[in-house]
Amino acid sequence: MNSSNPAEKLVKQIQKQVKQQQYLKALASLDTLEVINGSNQQIVWYKALLECKVGRLHIARHYLTEIQGDLRLQAELIEEEIQKNWPVYTFLVEEYNAAVAEIRAGDSENALYILSDALHRVGTLTVPLEVYRMNTLLLARYRPDLLPRFILDLPTYAMDDRVIKRVLAERTAPSLSEEPEVQLPVNPPPSNKRAMVLSVVMLGVLGLSGYAWLSERGKEVTEPDPPVEVPVEVVEEPVDPNSTLSEVDEPSVLADDEKILFVSVEVAEEYYIDGMKDYQNGNFSRASKSFEQAIRSFSSEYFSDDAAYYLTASYMREQAYEQAVQTAQQFQQEESTHYVESPYRDAIRLLESSALLELDQQEEAKSILKELSNKDEVDWVNYEAAKLLATLAPDR
Repeated sequence: MNSSNPAEKLVKQIQKQVKQQQYLKALASLDTLEVINGSNQQIVWYKALLECKVGRLHIARHYLTEIQGDLRLQAELIEEEIQKNWPVYTFLVEEYNAAVAEIRAGDSENALYILSDALHRVGTLTVPLEVYRMNTLLLARYRPDLLPRFILDLPTYAMDDRVIKRVLAERTAPSLSEEPEVQLPVNPPPSNKRAMVLSVVMLGVLGLSGYAWLSERGKEVTEPDPPVEVPVEVVEEPVDPNSTLSEVDEPSVLADDEKILFVSVEVAEEYYIDGMKDYQNGNFSRASKSFEQAIRSFSSEYFSDDAAYYLTASYMREQAYEQAVQTAQQFQQEESTHYVESPYRDAIRLLESSALLELDQQEEAKSILKELSNKDEVDWVNYEAAKLLATLAPDR
């Protein structure tokens, strides 16, 4: 029993980190969970999703090729999304490669212009942390006046980076020679050789090379600059056959409550649509199962609060009152804008009060109903709350 406690704590920690968009910390927690529980399809799946969230599509793509079984369909959906973004992603890598070449040639200021221009041209693509880090260091050195605005626009996962935090604190570029190279996840050799080449190339270009070159910009370089137009020639790292990960004959199986930490946004949206169809057709048992998956969306989306409300309503129809109360209370604890500004925020509390009444918890129900009936914004919730409150004991 005690041996499972660390895994359970890690699962809860990962869930919290994902909700707070601390994706790098979640990846580190997954690595720890993998050590405790062994590698399995769920962990590989979560790593793929998290790598997508931090913009490392080449690593995510590699993880997705390893996924089989029940998760294969979801993996294919993510692979399709990566494929759509692949041209823009490779463009950014090429520009990063060009910036690295400028740094090696001793013109780091021009590297800044190349990177800044590339960042403006990639649109909504999730940018790899390594690109944000290099641009931050270059801005701090050459354009500190632009640094505050750039930092302000950084995503949460980039703000968690220790190098960027240090630059922000000092408002100047730290000595890079004092910082160890950033180690990206070490992947087992993929079966697809083309994917292997891309993975090795992108890993070298995005993860390590530019970071080291920037710190050595004043040193004499004897080897030739890598050609920008052919990224495959930048890194030549033969795969060491002795470095392959040991195979796990029987990977550990996560407990039921650990198996589904979250699902991809695309899959969650499909569950939401299916749930709405079942709800409208009166099949509340099936609807609740779909909504349960929809609210596990990797990140809060436009449908997340809707799914939580209709999940609570489905539980009420099934007389699963404890689950209804739990879902409603979790709704109130969510910090996402979709939940905080949700039009269902008061309505789900009304459902919670009804569920509490069914569970003979009248005092808690009365407290909610009084609050709803007296709220400033007058709508149907006020009316229904007051009406329900009137049916209770007259000494309310």
